[in-house]
Amino acid sequence: MTKPLKSEGELFKKIMGKEWLNLHPDIQKRFSKNPELGHPLKYTGTLEELSCSFWGEILD
Repeated sequence: MTKPLKSEGELFKKIMGKEWLNLHPDIQKRFSKNPELGHPLKYTGTLEELSCSFWGEILD
């Protein structure tokens, strides 16, 4: 039986596998905080760049 993941942070690490280590340390730190499912972390700041896929543009 598979043990359920405790958080979204753990899910990202599991999905990414070894690629997790290629992320910038700041990104690893952000997602290693492991918020509980359904209880997202909120950040404040300025977004310098934003891009999306074709479908993301259409859905906006």
